[in-house]
Amino acid sequence: MIRSAGVYTLAVVVSRLASLVLIPVYTRLIPPADYRILEVLDTTLTLFSIIAGARFASAIAYFYTHADGPAGKRQVVSTMMIGAAVIGAAGAAVGFVAAPWIGQTLFASPDYTGQLRIVFATFGAQMLLEVAWGWIRAEDRSTLYLGLSVVHLALAVSVTLVLLLGYRTGYVALLWGSLAGAACVGVPMAVAGVLRSESRFSGRLFLSICRFAAPVGISGLAMFALNFGDRYFLLKYADPAEFGVYGFSYKVGMMVSLVQTGFNMYWSSQVYEQVKGDNGNRVLVRVFTHFAAAMTFLSFATWAGSGPAILMWVGPDYHSAVKYVPWIVLAYWIRAAADFFRSVLYLRKDTDSDALVNVVAACVCLAAYMILIPIHQVWGAVEATLAGFTVLLATAYWRARKVFPFTLEWARLGKLGVAAAILSAIHLNQPFFSQPARLAFAATLCLAFPALLYALRFLDPEETAALKSRFGQSAART
Repeated sequence: MIRSAGVYTLAVVVSRLASLVLIPVYTRLIPPADYRILEVLDTTLTLFSIIAGARFASAIAYFYTHADGPAGKRQVVSTMMIGAAVIGAAGAAVGFVAAPWIGQTLFASPDYTGQLRIVFATFGAQMLLEVAWGWIRAEDRSTLYLGLSVVHLALAVSVTLVLLLGYRTGYVALLWGSLAGAACVGVPMAVAGVLRSESRFSGRLFLSICRFAAPVGISGLAMFALNFGDRYFLLKYADPAEFGVYGFSYKVGMMVSLVQTGFNMYWSSQVYEQVKGDNGNRVLVRVFTHFAAAMTFLSFATWAGSGPAILMWVGPDYHSAVKYVPWIVLAYWIRAAADFFRSVLYLRKDTDSDALVNVVAACVCLAAYMILIPIHQVWGAVEATLAGFTVLLATAYWRARKVFPFTLEWARLGKLGVAAAILSAIHLNQPFFSQPARLAFAATLCLAFPALLYALRFLDPEETAALKSRFGQSAART
């Protein structure tokens, strides 16, 4: 599990590292007010993907796992690829026609019609790409996923840099880069998936997939409201430059999702196999304990290192993002825990409960947006997001225990909290003022994190023995 999830996480890390390397370029060539436009366009692509695509690609892991033999699995892939192509083409056509009206609605101007049409073309390519990613993960071909991810990233970054540096197209360069990466990987993978199948398309299977995905689409809308709904309120109430800074701080704070994204790529497709049998309950709670440890470590590292890193490497217009990052990190730790418990609902094919959990949290979050953003602007968005994710965690945990009874390892989770509290207190009281020294001190505290957990006996006796045995074998081979 660690090997496969680690390779998926590496793919995400490579992508995020590329983003970090390019941040000094982006933040000097794209002013905060334009970054605000990019945020709204990205958010619109996400919303359109949920409405038009209905989370279609999310069904592949379930149907692939439960397919009858190799022929059945090939039919699932072919049906989903063809279905994604039809949905993507139809959605892109609708968006292309509606782009002038959407631009007028969002920005009170028709000047963004061209940019929106790039966004909708990207939707069509991403439908194929998402099914392709799901197919690879269902077969647990993590190395192939990593290789194709690097190709996808290289294409997107190359096109972006050529347009940004060579032609000075501003934020539009990022839109073209996203389209190029998705199309150049998604289309060939879709063709390969169809050609591998002896039977091209099953209408009955397609309808079953759509029925499975429909509640997931509702969940997707709710999660959209939780993650990105604040952008449309901020478009009206927040200062344009401060909105752009907040959007940038979101990108930095969401670095904490590195572990969650890589882990979910594995877990969402393999959870059905991992928790089978009498030992499934024990596996589930132990996996959550170690997942929480990894998330806590990365959350601390992101919080401690982001301040000096932003002040050292980012354009001065974006320096005020430092104040928002810790709260975004906290929000996404809460969301990661909630998403783990939501995955339990899929074990029982209970996508209706998942939709209910998400809708309840989204309603709370939207109400908070409407109340807090007009009063506190960007800080109101932060407060509302924290409230929504907290409700999501509470309801997901409650519902997951109803359908799959389990008891978490509270003593070990408590030790994890103690370790995080100790290192956070040290970080807040550090004596350094120069940014390089603060960054080096943050790195030192991160290295101390696993050592402190070991000293607190976070590992249980079985895990400690296994760890010692593994190191002993390595030493003997050396």
